[in-house]
Amino acid sequence: MLLAAWMVSHVERLIRHAQTQPKGYSLILRAKPLLTDCQRMATYSSDSLMEVIMDTVRLRPLCYALGFNATRPEQWISRGYLQLSEAGVPGRARQLTKGDAVKLLALAELVDAGFDAAKVWYEVRYIPLYKSETFLVISTGRLGLIIPTSERGSPAPTDDECRRVHVPGRLYSTKVPREKLLETITDPNRYVSVIISLDNLKSRVNEAWSKIESKSDENGQ
Repeated sequence: MLLAAWMVSHVERLIRHAQTQPKGYSLILRAKPLLTDCQRMATYSSDSLMEVIMDTVRLRPLCYALGFNATRPEQWISRGYLQLSEAGVPGRARQLTKGDAVKLLALAELVDAGFDAAKVWYEVRYIPLYKSETFLVISTGRLGLIIPTSERGSPAPTDDECRRVHVPGRLYSTKVPREKLLETITDPNRYVSVIISLDNLKSRVNEAWSKIESKSDENGQ
């Protein structure tokens, strides 16, 4: 009964969302066993053939399929380091979309590489699922310039005459396509850069997704 009530509420929310979309959007609900690790919630489509597929999987099976324990991700979610698309419901397992899974994997890889989750989570809080090959570049470096005062009418100070602002340990990030990767990492304002292939993360998430779906289909037979 509680599960049915939750589904009715969820469907109503999806319909309200669809009603706010531009003309040409459609809402398609697809039924699938609810008591599985994978749920296909809904599909939004438009005349431009772009799709947002609301597939979700449970956190623990996802972590297992990706090759790590769910303990740390649970802590990251509780501390706000990993913000999921769907708000948690008391008494129900956490559900993640593919976008959530990519953020989770990116954060896990960075923490395993020695970064502090409390400092680096902000750089992976938003990772769109690009169609073209894209890289996430996280760097330390110059944050800006302090321009010295000068007399009115005098030439503007050059960069060499300005004071560089650098906060040790401060990170900033950008997403760049392959053709701009070399230009980005050789920028003299960037001191140290870490590069993450978002396509590699998406591929690993898709593989994990397929494993979970296959297992759910087997259990449903």
